[in-house]
Amino acid sequence: MGDPRLLDRLPLIQADVGRLPEDVERELFDGFQLQVRYHQPTHRVTLRVTIDGEAIPRLTATSRTIMGPTGAHATPTNTERPPTAKAVGGPRSFPLQ
Repeated sequence: MGDPRLLDRLPLIQADVGRLPEDVERELFDGFQLQVRYHQPTHRVTLRVTIDGEAIPRLTATSRTIMGPTGAHATPTNTERPPTAKAVGGPRSFPLQ
């Protein structure tokens, strides 16, 4: 069973992930061990991330790259973003494993 306290150790960033260079985006997704599965018959996507103690330093380093001293990848706080799509169906809670 996982340790939910790890969530409190995750770095917080404010950035538009869609605007990150591919290598930085990949580093972020690898840090979370992101898995994306598409079920074609139902047109559903399942996302799974895994966070362990070893991921925290890696994600912290990646967040520093994203936010950097120049803030090159950061999203300005006064920029309005279009509304995000709402997820439908699926579980309402996420088990920590």
